[in-house]
Amino acid sequence: MRTRRAMATAVAAAALLVGCTAAPSPGDPPDDPAPQAAPPPSAAPGTLLDARPVALPDEALERLGATVTRVTYGSRSGLDGAPVRVSGVVIEPAGAPPPGGWPVVSFAHGTTGVADACAPSRSPGMLGQLPVVLPLVQRGYLVTATDYEGLGTPGPHPYLQPVSEGRSVIDAVHAARELVPAASNRWVALGPSQGGQAAWAAAELAGGSGLEFLGAVALAPPTDLAALVDDVPYGLSPLQRRFYPLVLYSLQLRHPQLDYADYLAGPALAAMGELERSCIPAAFGQAPASDFAPRSPAALARAKEWLEEFTLPRRPAAGPLFVAAGTGDDVVPVELVDAGVEAACELGDTVTYLRYPAGHPALPAAGDDALDWIADRFAGNPASSTC
Repeated sequence: MRTRRAMATAVAAAALLVGCTAAPSPGDPPDDPAPQAAPPPSAAPGTLLDARPVALPDEALERLGATVTRVTYGSRSGLDGAPVRVSGVVIEPAGAPPPGGWPVVSFAHGTTGVADACAPSRSPGMLGQLPVVLPLVQRGYLVTATDYEGLGTPGPHPYLQPVSEGRSVIDAVHAARELVPAASNRWVALGPSQGGQAAWAAAELAGGSGLEFLGAVALAPPTDLAALVDDVPYGLSPLQRRFYPLVLYSLQLRHPQLDYADYLAGPALAAMGELERSCIPAAFGQAPASDFAPRSPAALARAKEWLEEFTLPRRPAAGPLFVAAGTGDDVVPVELVDAGVEAACELGDTVTYLRYPAGHPALPAAGDDALDWIADRFAGNPASSTC
């Protein structure tokens, strides 16, 4: 059995460092940004609100003849259920679709920040996400890639909140099908790290969506944020300090009574005002560990209780799961993923769980296995379970 400190370190690292990119340099917003008004209350989630072709951001995509469209669509906030506008991109392969229409993969990205400029659809290179998306397009999948609620559109980004993320992933499929009539209603979710959590959350919410959900690929998903605060008193590494404030930001959206001063001090506390202007302020990584010490045991306990809302699984998934973890992952340690998978198996989920001798987020090692698993879902082959 691991010591309490080892467990806390693993959970804290997993919760904090969930991005598949470092702090990105955001691209310039589109010259002709999409309208930003909230969708009408009568608009169904997934309604396509705006679509604008964009220049191909990658030579490989250009060689494939793919079509890239920046979209905005309606969804429901994970905070209060109100109508919200969500942005993203849809990438359609070239040529004629297969019988039944293009198979759809809804891609969920890793951490980029909480400011609007951190929306991948605003960057020509999708803030480093294209290497994950390109193999999907090469294999003939129509890819719809959400920015998530509050990234690139009005309102805050509920970072790592499963309901918000899951809704954005699902509604992106509806919007893609409205944009591309040749898209089928059969779809799979895929994401690394924060996106792994989002894909898993979508799997739990996909029932009754009016679509044929075939499964979700969750690569290094952070599943238990409730124990995040356990490690804070021991001191966070400089890299961990860059992401911890994003979790506090998201917690305060649900719990306005949260006082940042109960968890941060000095330059780290002062930098919280930059979060909605800068993707991941440098001050977080430069601040001393003492700036992140909670003010009291009571503050520590409150944060831990509130973070239970972010835990997965919360209910049985609507389809099979492919979960991957790297045994050398110091961002989302394998023990954390082990626990989430064990809980999903206890709920009766069909889970293919593979561990790789790899780091974060196990994507290079898991890539071929994940792509084969996706192909099997669209081929109608039954998913196996390692539970």
